[in-house]
Amino acid sequence: MHQNNLIVAIRNNHGEILRESGINVYMAFNSTYSLLLKNTNNRKALAEVWIDGTRVLGENGLIVDANSLVDLKRFCVDGNLKEGREFTFVPASDSRVQDPTSADNGKINVKFTLEQQTTYPWWLNPPYWDYNYSHRCYPSYYWQYGGCCPSTGISGFSGVSGQIGTVGSSTINSSGNTSYCSPNIIRTASISQNVGATVEGNVSDQRFNVGSIGVLETTSTYINLMIVPREETLTVAQTQCKFCVNCGKKMKFQDKFCAQCGTKS
Repeated sequence: MHQNNLIVAIRNNHGEILRESGINVYMAFNSTYSLLLKNTNNRKALAEVWIDGTRVLGENGLIVDANSLVDLKRFCVDGNLKEGREFTFVPASDSRVQDPTSADNGKINVKFTLEQQTTYPWWLNPPYWDYNYSHRCYPSYYWQYGGCCPSTGISGFSGVSGQIGTVGSSTINSSGNTSYCSPNIIRTASISQNVGATVEGNVSDQRFNVGSIGVLETTSTYINLMIVPREETLTVAQTQCKFCVNCGKKMKFQDKFCAQCGTKS
């Protein structure tokens, strides 16, 4: 799913992108997956991620550098930057699901907010060389400090993708798991067998580092997906070309019957 040069996709544990139909993504129960977050803009973006209504990064956001991507593999709600738990899709009736009857089960919501676009006089197009400090620097700090930053540098210019941190200002950087399940909540309402939810899987060693991002825009881009249970997980590669076994007409992967001859696929 993409919007405003921002992309969200789901990958299986082999790194293959899963097929989408509208907002739906088809996945088998007991599958481990990751979220591919891609930013093709020329500025950094801060991504906030919800799975089943839970903020998987706690109060932090994930920095996705300009023209780069991050593969988010795990929960990080408790601030553990070294390890945590993978995303695993299970039936809503699984005892590990926090709220089996929640209307948010199966939903993935990502909010992207871009850094503000700043323009400078042509003679200050970044980066430029500050002869007072013999250091490469950027105009925003020139205006802020009345000169360039000291030779020690300013944090956040490393350009490393996947930084995480406090939403709205400095944030944390990904190179990788974290517990998030609270005590199970058992409801008396019936639980649909056609709904799944995400729980903690195996331990992942995906690591995060602290990074920074500039002032954010006041508007954001929202991308939503819905994981739909299916007997077999559908990848893009598996469903690129589907043809009728009788007449050979090209079919959409979700078609059960050929539109030309009516043959069941």
